[in-house]
Order: sequence, then structure tokens, then C-alpha cells
Amino acid sequence: RVVWCSMRVVGTHTGEFTFGAVTATPKSPPIQVISPPEAVSLRFNDEGKVREITTGYPMDRRIGNTKGLGGIFGILEGLGYPLPTLLTR
Repeated sequence: RVVWCSMRVVGTHTGEFTFGAVTATPKSPPIQVISPPEAVSLRFNDEGKVREITTGYPMDRRIGNTKGLGGIFGILEGLGYPLPTLLTR
């Protein structure tokens, strides 16, 4: 069984966030990250438990402040900690 849907991530950076070698510290005033709408799928096993989630696929790159990126790449971009272009484009 599979469910397809869309989601939109909006959040305000108020605490330290670490991803690999990147540590994003909050700024004053706090930064609000607004992602584009993303396509999402959830795949379930026979017991009805989620066994796989896909996300981070932008549906309209013109929306938000993440330069069209979704998922964790979009969050880092929105916070001002972009990853190398070869990883994100």
C-alpha cells in the first residue's frame, strides 16, 4: 500500500542545528525557513506500519526561501548554510 501526498515545511530557527560538519546557530531575529511544496510518499507493510518514506522533491521551486530546494538541503539553504552546488542541483 502506498499513499502519495504533498507537504509544506515552515519553521523558525530557534535552537542549534547540526547536520554533518555544519552547525547552524540561531540568529537574531530568528530566521523563518519556508520550503516549496514537496511530493511525499509513504509505503506500508501488510501490518499497516510505515516501511518507507520519500520526501524532498519540490513541486514548485519558485515558492519559499530555500532557492527551490526541499528536504534537509532546503532547510540548510534557508538558514544560510548552503551545501555545495554539486550535492544540491
